[in-house]
Amino acid sequence: TQSAIHPAFTPDGKAILYCTDDDLRPPEKNESEIYSIDLATKRVATLISGGVNTFPVMSPDGRKIAYRKIVGDMNSEVFVADADGSNLKNLTNHHAWEGWPAWSPAGKTIAFAGNRNAAWQIFLMHPDGSNLRLLASTEGRGTSPKWSPDGRTIFYTICRRSQDFTGCDIFSAPVEGDR
Repeated sequence: TQSAIHPAFTPDGKAILYCTDDDLRPPEKNESEIYSIDLATKRVATLISGGVNTFPVMSPDGRKIAYRKIVGDMNSEVFVADADGSNLKNLTNHHAWEGWPAWSPAGKTIAFAGNRNAAWQIFLMHPDGSNLRLLASTEGRGTSPKWSPDGRTIFYTICRRSQDFTGCDIFSAPVEGDR
């Protein structure tokens, strides 16, 4: 059986989204699905399957799920789907490796990490994939963006280039414009 990873509460706190482990035989990725578990009934529902689907997070209004989907050997994208797992849409649609989506508290912006510019950096976009912009130009591997509750700051991890990538720190950047 596969392990459950990347849990995230739904906005109403009644369920948790999670996915199955995609790293059972590293560096090869295996299929992983996105599920929802109702906390009161313990009922599990499969939301997204087929391929490698990880890092699910629900929009603040509970209507959409953003997640990472691997679409090629060296390519992953940020996708969005309806809360029931239907209507999948590739938002980033770029040949780079991208993922770690995070909704702003108001739901107007999604932060994500990607290596579009030959370095892992933090980007922002609208929930339809438009208005793509670089938030933080980083040295090292910038990933895992998280929004402050007021939507004015994003915190993210940077792992410095070293032989073993053990030197990681938390950084922050202010968010200008739509949040």
